Amino acid sequence: MRILFSGYPSPFLGGGALSALTLLKRLAQKHEVIAFGVIADTSRKEELSCGIKLYEQKLPYLLRRRFLPYHLRILLMEIIAGNMLSKLIEKIQPELIIVQEPAVEIPRKWKAKILVFVRCYDYWFNPFFPSWWKRIYNEPFNRFRSRRNLAILQEADLVLANSKFTAKKLYKVGIEAEVVYPFIDFSSYKVPRSGRGDFILFIGPTYLKGVDIVLQIAKKLPGQRFLIVGSVTRSLKEEIRRYKNVELRCFCEDMKEVYAKVKIVLVPSIWEEPFGRIPIEAGISGIPTIGSSRGGLPESVGNGGILINDIWDIGKWVRTIEKLDDPVVYGEFSEKAIENAKRFGFERTFQEFKELIDTSLNLPEPL
Repeated sequence: MRILFSGYPSPFLGGGALSALTLLKRLAQKHEVIAFGVIADTSRKEELSCGIKLYEQKLPYLLRRRFLPYHLRILLMEIIAGNMLSKLIEKIQPELIIVQEPAVEIPRKWKAKILVFVRCYDYWFNPFFPSWWKRIYNEPFNRFRSRRNLAILQEADLVLANSKFTAKKLYKVGIEAEVVYPFIDFSSYKVPRSGRGDFILFIGPTYLKGVDIVLQIAKKLPGQRFLIVGSVTRSLKEEIRRYKNVELRCFCEDMKEVYAKVKIVLVPSIWEEPFGRIPIEAGISGIPTIGSSRGGLPESVGNGGILINDIWDIGKWVRTIEKLDDPVVYGEFSEKAIENAKRFGFERTFQEFKELIDTSLNLPEPL
């Protein structure tokens, strides 16, 4: 069976893209898999080592500039990507089309079944903008995109959400979605545990991810070592340098190297995380998570960590970290983190996905 994936196939960065790559690798073992995406810097066609054929198209120069309103830029990109995708569909005639962000409109004249993954509700509808002027600036295009994206989801043969939280958000706008949790390959993250690591880890240093909260915690706990992983602005880098107990490093492909040094993961998200795979990546190695009780994080953290309701109560974060300093308490949560992570193992998730597709879509052959 020929399967076409439309999303951000390369580079595979971010939780949604990594989940897609993990799925596509498995599908490519039995089916012909083609991945399509639009990118900013290059245009090439190549064969990935995992057997996935990759088609990438370069965006026009104008859409690579950020002076345009976010929603206008994304809308134009989605329309252009949709036109490119239609030409590819006509050429390869797939039986199944899997759509992930960006949202592309696929004409129903194609016989292929259309499956849409919604991994971030805020991408499809009403994203959060911290500043009022950005909300005003983007609102007209936001409304148009929301109507267009709703129509895309209504036309799909099947919509999948990455968490119960995301599914509930979709239900409020009239879309019924099945829940399939992200595809996570534990072999890419699991590290041997001879003892606790030294660092408290925070990934994705942005305002919405809670970097301000983490730095306030670090200030209150000068005896603890913090590791921040991700790209930062120049001003934030200068601020982090003032903390003697905080280290900063760029994103790395091999996260085992990072998790091997870590004892606790912090996920103090301000925005509503659609799911949050970091507690699972860390949890499989017995690393507990302290996270905010927002969005889909309660689902991913489960009983393998501790949730904070009032995320602005820095004292609560500090006391929770100190609580885990007790070896007995830490050992209990470490075991719980492993058991919680096992609920999201790839084989289990893939089997649920396969059964859902085989029963819901009339495909030429089973997945």
